[in-house]
Amino acid sequence: MEARNQQNVMRRTVVSLHPDTPIPQPDPRSEISETRILPAARDRVLKAFSDHDLVGQWWGPEGFRTVTKHLDFRPGGIWQHVLKGRDRMEYTNYVMYLQTGPEIIDYVHGADEHTIDFRAIITLEELTPDQTQLHFRMICESPAVRDQNFRDGADDALKSTLSRLEALLSDPHSYDI
Repeated sequence: MEARNQQNVMRRTVVSLHPDTPIPQPDPRSEISETRILPAARDRVLKAFSDHDLVGQWWGPEGFRTVTKHLDFRPGGIWQHVLKGRDRMEYTNYVMYLQTGPEIIDYVHGADEHTIDFRAIITLEELTPDQTQLHFRMICESPAVRDQNFRDGADDALKSTLSRLEALLSDPHSYDI
C-alpha cells in the first residue's frame, strides 16, 4: 500500500473526551465504511478487539505494527497505542470507547485526549455460530474531511486492517477463547 501523509488529516479540537461528551450524528456523506463476513463467532471477533495481545497482531494496515500502551475496553475506557510504519514513523493514537459490545463497538479516535479525528461505529452481527458480519463505519466531521481522509488513504488502510483481522480469525490456532 502506498504510504500516505497522515499530517494532512484535519482534526477537531475538543475540550473533553468525557464519556458523556455529545458526539453529533454526521451527514452520511462523511463516512468511510467497509463490511466483512468474518470466519468466527462474535465473541471471538470481540476478543480480537478487546485483548491487549491480540489487537497488536492485526490492528493497522499491512506493514504497520501496533504497540499498545494501555487498553481498557469498556465504556469510558481508553486505548492508547502507537502505529509503527515501515518508514520508521510512529503515529500516536488515542481511543475512548463509548460502547463496547457485544453487538457494537463505538469510539472516538484522535492523536491524543484533546482531539477527535473521527468516530468509529463497528457493528457485529452473528450470522451463524462460525460467522460474524462486521460493518465498520469511520465517521468524519464533514464530507470535506472525509474526502481528505480518502485522498490520504484511510479507505485502503481500513481494508488492509480488516484483512489482517480476517486472517487472524481464519487461523484456528491463532488463539483460544
